[in-house]
Amino acid sequence: MRVTICDSDVKWVKEYARVRDLLMEANQYGDGRHGEDELIQGLLTHDYMLWTTDNSAAVFQVVVTQASARKDLIVFMAGGDLQEITDAEPHVVEFARGIGCTHIQTVGRKGWQRALATQGYEFASVTLIKEL
Repeated sequence: MRVTICDSDVKWVKEYARVRDLLMEANQYGDGRHGEDELIQGLLTHDYMLWTTDNSAAVFQVVVTQASARKDLIVFMAGGDLQEITDAEPHVVEFARGIGCTHIQTVGRKGWQRALATQGYEFASVTLIKEL
């Protein structure tokens, strides 16, 4: 399985075109808060990064918490082949460690808890949203 972490504009532009539909579908099934314009802007400014496999993709952001200096890689959108996503996880862990992250967080629907339990992920919180 090929895992590509798109760490340059050339890579993410090429890969995004290939996996766009997977990400838009994932966003639709999630809370839909990340519009495509925001997603592309985040990739352009390198606030977000894209990783892909043959039949899946995910978008993440690296966040440093000032008070604790904790550096987290936060996966906030993923779609495609679930088995490929879980198989790619060790590559993402290696990448995260390589850039100094101490934790990985995944934000998603409840099913991700079960899907990632064998990878060592544990339940941490509940997010509640009220539309106004």
